[in-house]
Amino acid sequence: MKRLLFIAIIYLVSSCASDSEEDILQIADQCDTAVSFQSEVQAILTNNCAVPGCHNGDNGSSRNWLVFDNVQNKSQAIRSRTSARSMPPSSSGITLTSAQIQTISCWVEQGSQNN
Repeated sequence: MKRLLFIAIIYLVSSCASDSEEDILQIADQCDTAVSFQSEVQAILTNNCAVPGCHNGDNGSSRNWLVFDNVQNKSQAIRSRTSARSMPPSSSGITLTSAQIQTISCWVEQGSQNN
């Protein structure tokens, strides 16, 4: 009985991980047009992430999303956290739209360029 329960738990955990990877791949498949950091991604980050108390430098200079190099260095993590909807945190009252999340994901998929 314990073995069956263990197998069921492993299956559930692995299926959740697959769903997350599938979601990212599905978004990446929709990246048929070039995404510009300067005209699209930067505005999303400035208006939703680089706010007082968050990623505007208040919590350390390396977490300042107003500095492109910081964003580029953390682009995979930004993509992961926004796709999982763990950022911005629900406590902030800020919610990214699906289109904004897709824009960030496509930009990362396209190489996180300063374009």
